[in-house]
Amino acid sequence: MPKVLSKAEIERYWQEGFVFPIRVMAKDEALAYRRHLERFEASTGGPLKGDLRHKSHLLFTWLAELVRHPRLLDAVEDLRIAVDELCYTLMAATDQRLLVRVVVHDGRVIVRGSGRLRVGSPAPSLPNVSELIVDAVSDHYTFDRAGDQLSFVVIKQSRRTVSA
Repeated sequence: MPKVLSKAEIERYWQEGFVFPIRVMAKDEALAYRRHLERFEASTGGPLKGDLRHKSHLLFTWLAELVRHPRLLDAVEDLRIAVDELCYTLMAATDQRLLVRVVVHDGRVIVRGSGRLRVGSPAPSLPNVSELIVDAVSDHYTFDRAGDQLSFVVIKQSRRTVSA
């Protein structure tokens, strides 16, 4: 069950590749974060540049708070739950080194994950609850074993029609 986004917003995300606006905090809280940034920019004579633009949440406590804001994380979680369920199942039975690839192509989001089964571990099956979740939020998925390799594919097809 989505925490922040409505089913219509999730569908719009898959159709358009984005969804906005998403109210994740009160206006005054957002303004406080903006003021932190503006104070820094005023003290340095301009916007963040160079290395300061990478992993900025490690440099600024206020930005670390923002990227971990519970409502923001809940909105992101609404969109990634299927992949999490499949990765969790793989992690439990593999050597915990997973390769996950995300491709957006022709109106589809395709997520592929794979890992090597731990020696002596039985191949897992997707738990019933996980299967229901993945089935509800994806258009197609597979969860397979080939030798000692476990893999999954999740596909979400855009509902948008494109006219030439």
